[in-house]
This record gives sequence, structure tokens and C-alpha cells, in this order.
Amino acid sequence: MKKNNILYALFLLLFISIQSFAQNEIKRNPDTRKDYVNVMYNSKYTLFDLWSDEPIYPNSEGVYSIYTATNEDKTPHLLIGKAADLEWSITYKFKNRSNCQNWCDGKIFNEELLTKSLSDKKQELDFGISKISFLEEGNKSHKRLNEGYILEWKLRKSFCYLIGNYIENSQFYDSLLGKDKILPKITELLALKLNIDTKKEISPVLLTATQGLASWVTKETFKGKTSLDVLLLWASTWLKNYTSMQCYHNSNIINVEAYDAKSEEEKQAELNKQFQSEIYEDGARNYCISTSNSKYVMSLFDDGTRKVIYKLFNASGKLIKTMQGVWSINDQGVYGSSYVLTTTWTGLNSNLPQLKFTCLYNASGILQAIIDSQHRNWFICN
Repeated sequence: MKKNNILYALFLLLFISIQSFAQNEIKRNPDTRKDYVNVMYNSKYTLFDLWSDEPIYPNSEGVYSIYTATNEDKTPHLLIGKAADLEWSITYKFKNRSNCQNWCDGKIFNEELLTKSLSDKKQELDFGISKISFLEEGNKSHKRLNEGYILEWKLRKSFCYLIGNYIENSQFYDSLLGKDKILPKITELLALKLNIDTKKEISPVLLTATQGLASWVTKETFKGKTSLDVLLLWASTWLKNYTSMQCYHNSNIINVEAYDAKSEEEKQAELNKQFQSEIYEDGARNYCISTSNSKYVMSLFDDGTRKVIYKLFNASGKLIKTMQGVWSINDQGVYGSSYVLTTTWTGLNSNLPQLKFTCLYNASGILQAIIDSQHRNWFICN
């Protein structure tokens, strides 16, 4: 019985081999008009690429995946179908997109161009990953950014580029790889490009990059998971949420900000400018005083509302407290004029005691400074 099983298996293997050979046996149409027999394809014969004259075979299920074009429309179009579908298609037929594009561009076939076409075909099968190059932007004389941030943007833009390529040619890729193998293949190729070990648990750099995509992610989120699981999450997110138009790229050069575009001094100046804009109220007369660990700002509005805004900042410039109220100035002098500024608080702070300041005017009658109960001068700061 065992001997019969072995003989049966050998016979089956021989039968499959003969069928495969018969399927791929070259049978050239005797008609010498190559363009005619290509357009008016007869399934009794082997289909040959119009540009390179290479034989074109179907897959094991008898399905062809080819590109077509016409004199009226010299643009590569994907055609997937069986022999009968090819017979109905009155078009020029090509083994791959590269050969079809060469014909559309009027390029004459030669071995060098064929080699390039085969190389392009290989690149098509990797979703364009081999064409990607990263260009690190920013001023290299300035600080290099966090590696997790850089990886985040490499992943974002790479997945967008690759998913965009896939969506544009999904029929082509699905027919070659199978739809369920697309995302694993994309993540595998990109991980290789970025030197990410997909078999290991998520690294601190990849965790930081992933948190840029979803801030709620922690190390515990992917406990026991590999980097491949993380990358598959990225890939599925892009495929689910983005269209080919959103992820379309004219260039395979991916720009990634790796260095600060501004020096520390420039960034500090911007922060100072922002801080100043947050400190002072527009349309008000602002009076300030600073201590070793605090800064106080009093903003007086003279637009009829007599509103006053009081702000307290710490040494780092962080706003600690804000109070609002109304102000008034009265002459409370006994032997001469002595004007006193009084602030009365409103809202949640209405129960707090009033603050009183002595007014200091210049020769032009402009309120130059206010003096608090501790005899500290608050000068104009706007």
C-alpha cells in the first residue's frame, strides 16, 4: 500500500510538470506581422510582448496580468484576465508597465533598455521602497532632533508613499501577491529600509515614534508584541484612513526634518516675543515689576470700562495667576495733591482686598509709574 502511494505521488508530480510545461510551451503564431498577432491575440498561440518580444504566460490559474496601450491612448493600462479576455482586448499587449511605457515613449528595444525594464519591474514589486531616499532637512549647525521624532516622520511619509503606490495599482499587486499579503510585505520592506528588527519587542525609539501617531500608546500597550505588530498597526491605519490622492508623491525623495531650522538663540527670541505678547494687553497701559522669581504685570484700560487685569508669572515665564477688576484714581492728599490708584477685584476674586498704589506722574502729566505698599516702583512696560 505504501509503495502504491509513493508511485501515485510520483505520477501526480510528473503530471503537474507536464501540464506546466505544456502551459508554458512556446507556440509562435506563423503570421509574421508581430503587431497584428499581438493585437488580434489567438489563445492557440503564445502571447508575445510587442516591445521586447518576450513570451507572456498566465499564472497557475490561467490568469494573465499585463499592460495594454493603443496608438490613440499611449498610456499603460493594467489588464487582468484569462485568455478569452485578452482575445477581446483589441490593444497592444506588454509583459509589464516598463515595457509598455517604453513603447509609449517611442523607445527602440535593445538589451540595455530590457535590463532597465526588468529592474523597474523588480522595483514595482516592492511598492517603490527601493526608490525611496531620505533627505534630512534643517540646519546641521543647529541641534539634531530627537531620533524618535525623526523616525516618526520617516514612517509617516514612507507609509503614505507606499500605501499611495499600492492603492494606485491595487489590482496589479493583489494579483501577484494576494491581498492578505500586501500589508505584511509593505511593513517587512520598510522595516528593512529603516533597520528595524521586526522580531524584537518595540524599541524606545519606535515607541516614541508611535506615540507621535497615538499619544495614548504606552510601553504596556505593546507588551509581548513585536515591532512588526507595531508597524502593521501603522500600515493598516494608513490604508484605512488615506486615499491615493492624499498620499500622492511626485518624488520618491522623502524630506524629513532632522535638525532644527533655527538656532537656540533664534528660538529663545521667538519664545521671548511670544511671552511678551502674552504678558501685555493690547489697548492698555501696562505696568511691570520683576523679582528674583516672579514677574507682575498690571494692565489698565482707559476705554471707558476702567478694567484692570493683573497677571503673575514665575521665573520661567509661566502664567501663575490672573485677576480682573476695575480701577480708579483719586486725589487723597492732605497738604497737597497725592493721587492714589485703587483696584477693586471682580468675579471669583471679588472677596480679595483692594490694592492701592501711589501714582507717579512725569512733567507732561502722564502716569509714569505706580508705587505699591512695599515702596516698589512699577514702570510702564509696553
